[in-house]
Amino acid sequence: MITRWVITRWKALRENPDRGSAVTSYFVVMAVGIMLFIGLAVDGGAQVQAGVRAERVATEAARAGLQSASPGGDTDPSAVTAAAERYLAAANTDGNLQGTAQVDGTHLNVTVTVTTKTTFLGLLNVNQLTAHGTGRADLVRSVDGEG
Repeated sequence: MITRWVITRWKALRENPDRGSAVTSYFVVMAVGIMLFIGLAVDGGAQVQAGVRAERVATEAARAGLQSASPGGDTDPSAVTAAAERYLAAANTDGNLQGTAQVDGTHLNVTVTVTTKTTFLGLLNVNQLTAHGTGRADLVRSVDGEG
């Protein structure tokens, strides 16, 4: 039964080779569109995760720098910066994280950049996506409830 159907279809295609070409081109266009949509969803999700990671790491590095500040008053900016950079180095487990920390007056500013490799967008020659995050800590401490 199935064999007869296949033979009938084969004969019809040999007699009229243009038959079904519109359906094939429609299918190809739709398949490419669906793959692009899936690619944007997957790689867009990875971009969002990279942004969240950058913000989280920057904030935690600023917190780590703040914890190294002396509780009494005078704070060595190099010690605060070094503590934040140690945290950034420890957080760079996959080699896709870069960050800087610098003291600006009474503020510790940490900037982090995370790069992720794309899964589907590589087909469009987009091989990596970059996300940025910032963290800030105030180095001013109150003494005896003042400030």
